Amino acid sequence: MVKTKQTMEKDQIAKNNMYVKVDDFCNAAANSTILSSYARLATEIGTFAGKKSQLEGLIQQQQLDIKGITQGKNALWVTLCNLAINAAHKGYIWALDNNNSNLKEIFDVHKSDFFNVSQNVAYVRAKNIRDSITPAINAMSSVELAQSDLDALNDAITAYENTLGTPGTAKAHKTQATQAIEALMHPIDQSLDNMERLIVSHFSGTNSAIVEEFLINRHIDALPTHHSGVHATVTDATNEMELSGAVLSIVDVNGNVLKTSTSDIDGIAEIIKIKNGTYNAVVSLAGYQSQTTRVEIKRGRVVDLEVGLVR
Repeated sequence: MVKTKQTMEKDQIAKNNMYVKVDDFCNAAANSTILSSYARLATEIGTFAGKKSQLEGLIQQQQLDIKGITQGKNALWVTLCNLAINAAHKGYIWALDNNNSNLKEIFDVHKSDFFNVSQNVAYVRAKNIRDSITPAINAMSSVELAQSDLDALNDAITAYENTLGTPGTAKAHKTQATQAIEALMHPIDQSLDNMERLIVSHFSGTNSAIVEEFLINRHIDALPTHHSGVHATVTDATNEMELSGAVLSIVDVNGNVLKTSTSDIDGIAEIIKIKNGTYNAVVSLAGYQSQTTRVEIKRGRVVDLEVGLVR
């Protein structure tokens, strides 16, 4: 399952930059005294400033929400992997000493078995290590593997399980914040429109320079084009768990692979600096069916893909 969308926040950023310029214009010492002499205009400027302050709060909260979710999840994942690896290493020696070939195979893991595979595979591996240690924990004192170690590993697994779907949560937070920002921009735009009517009608005959300066700052400057490309979030279609190690490939009409990227711990893969045109975006991972979707790359636009891979 693949969902495609075009990002819209660039327009909001450009508009917010304009709000900042207008606010600076109104607060400039040379303009403030002149503008405040018109009581109705001063009231409207106050309304604009209040709404702009609310907008700044929404933007800051959006950034904190998304950053906090991602950082917290990554920290829990690293803790889980390290605890599982340490427990498995001790369990391996115990299995070796007790000639238990079955457990020795289960506990024979290395860092690469967790950090160089998909998150789903590593997660199942960590639970398997925990479940294999549980019935034998009381006999493992010879390698100093205690119940407290098992409890810590189990707590780490539970904590990580509580973060499952957090890319979806982060996206939901981002969508909600984007919608709230858009909703607040409407009354800000209305206030700006009121300010323009008042300034133009009141000062055109007596102070054309301040009118011209206001209109210049009122203009929305297009943001520079940074890059074009594809941004993919890859998950397991069944449980919505993020998949690391998935390969995103951009393929041209002749079947040539132009660029590739591998998804990280959050299932994110991104390819930028792609020339305008139509391509196939192919997402593949061992054990899953590959997904192919047609993407149209436009100048300055990053295509967002939400890819749910099926086993």
